[in-house]
Amino acid sequence: MDEEEPTVAPSNCVAHLRDSDKAYCTWQDNSDNETGFRVEYSYDSGENWYFFENVGANVEQSSDLDVSSYEKIKFRVRAYNAEGYSTWAT
Repeated sequence: MDEEEPTVAPSNCVAHLRDSDKAYCTWQDNSDNETGFRVEYSYDSGENWYFFENVGANVEQSSDLDVSSYEKIKFRVRAYNAEGYSTWAT
């Protein structure tokens, strides 16, 4: 039985504003063996991070996050599989 290799980190995580109260992020999928991606956000310049969602393999965009009560928003994303997590892309 072959062991699964750790997955490669995504890159180019970019936050986008949709209207005045919704934000989402996009990234580049650099791996071919991820199970999915974990997306987190911060509204305090990266001091604290909060889980937003997990999305499936080969997905390169998050859902919309309601940001109506935040002045600034940052996202980060990392890939995961059975071997664990990649490093973060911010």
